[in-house]
Amino acid sequence: MNQKFYNLNPQFYLKLWDNERRPIISKQDPAPTDNKFKKASDFQISLKKALSGKHTAILFDESFLDNENLNSYLKASLNKNIQPVLLITNQAFKDKKARLKMLSEKQKNQLVFHIFFDEWSERAFKDIKELSLQKTFFVYVVTKKNKGFDLKQNLPKEVLEKLYFYFPYKESLGDLFLRPKQVYKFIKTQGPCSAYPVEIYDRQIAQDMSLEPLIKPFAKNELKDSKKNIYISVIIPSYNNKRQVLNTLRCLALQNYRREEYEIIAVDDGSSDGTRKALKYFMGQYPSLNFKAIHFPRVIERKPGDSRYRAGLARNLAVKYSQGKFLAFLDSDILVPPNYLKQLKREHESADVVLLKRYHLKAQAPLQNLFFDHRFLKKFCYIEEKNYWGNFYKKGFDKVKSPWKYVCTYALSLSKKNFEWAGGFGKNFTSYGFEDTDLAYKLFNQNKKFLLSSLWVYHQAPTQKGAWPHPLSRQKSLAKTAKVFFYKHLDPKIYEEMKIYMTQTLSWSYFFPFFKKSGWTGLDRP
Repeated sequence: MNQKFYNLNPQFYLKLWDNERRPIISKQDPAPTDNKFKKASDFQISLKKALSGKHTAILFDESFLDNENLNSYLKASLNKNIQPVLLITNQAFKDKKARLKMLSEKQKNQLVFHIFFDEWSERAFKDIKELSLQKTFFVYVVTKKNKGFDLKQNLPKEVLEKLYFYFPYKESLGDLFLRPKQVYKFIKTQGPCSAYPVEIYDRQIAQDMSLEPLIKPFAKNELKDSKKNIYISVIIPSYNNKRQVLNTLRCLALQNYRREEYEIIAVDDGSSDGTRKALKYFMGQYPSLNFKAIHFPRVIERKPGDSRYRAGLARNLAVKYSQGKFLAFLDSDILVPPNYLKQLKREHESADVVLLKRYHLKAQAPLQNLFFDHRFLKKFCYIEEKNYWGNFYKKGFDKVKSPWKYVCTYALSLSKKNFEWAGGFGKNFTSYGFEDTDLAYKLFNQNKKFLLSSLWVYHQAPTQKGAWPHPLSRQKSLAKTAKVFFYKHLDPKIYEEMKIYMTQTLSWSYFFPFFKKSGWTGLDRP
């Protein structure tokens, strides 16, 4: 499995984007005051979330050194086979050195230390050696001020061998962080850079977002003795799409495939259109299906263009309750043929990742006999972005450059084992786009076999005005998430392939931050 970290206190990262333009990691920054883990029970809840998300490590920050429950936290983490990691800035060693000296040898052996720095300090490095912190890694926070620092000439070999890089997302002209083009030049100059493998709770993410939810299904039906037989779990997130998701579900109820071998997990992503009731109604209509329905509530209703896009998070939530060997992701407006599941099972005998072709239905298209009358393809269907998707459908994954670019969750399937290895869908893709590309990129770099299925699916026409985002709004969201994708991997090829998104026109709030009401407080969003 990829390294996957669960962050206990996102306030640690407040130091990385100081609005007063003080040093990027400031000696004067106070320790976080909202360390909510005063009781062991609070920590147990977070540990449960970390386990549900298959995390490999749990991150403490330097303020936890003074927490009276630290020993019990370490023990609880290790008992669950989750590595405890201590985050600390190199400047904090001056203030925390005495406390670090008080750590027992057992605690030092239990902990891995991640040292954040934006300015190299020989003194801090000597302190690390003096304290005999054996399991230590370094995180270089790159900014305008230090991007010209020659790492190979100035850092000791033992630091270079354990060095991660973190590029905070640049939000305005006045902040200290780098634009994608500058990040690209940096990594081309320095050579391969390992991105810090944690999904930072950055200021793009709305404070009411729950990134690792623990919510049980509100309704479920399990056929007798089906647990051991389920082969495919079909996962469908839906947001304010009641009528279309019912059509999608009915297609799945009509599969020529043994019902004991598949389950459907539908997630109502905080809809306000009665989707929750509709899912329960569907379950009553088809009692002979393995079916689970989950309601993922919202504190604040989503608005076009905000940072509350949760399709990836909803899919991750559904996977926690899945029992199938394979996961089949569908959008809530996709219609699949009767042999959909039978074909997937056959194709996964030779492929790790399977994507189906997609045709868009015109508004006047009837929904009966779609998969039995091929005249529909010419009369009522079209391929969106034909130069892009039409070309890909002719060639397939083996004959296109950067195949990971074409992976899309409208009708995607892969093994649960590979999904969990990749860490699921990224949590910091809270605007539309590229969380599926991110997943595909990780699998592609593990030489997984990608297959474009011979089957096609239909995308239903929207039933209400404004259901699809305006093209300009969509491009703006993609410009944001493309940067998130690039910063997560620091691969020059990603920048080169997606340069068009990296150089999108910037909003006024980028140049004049006071036009923007952020409302961000850095509170924990576990």
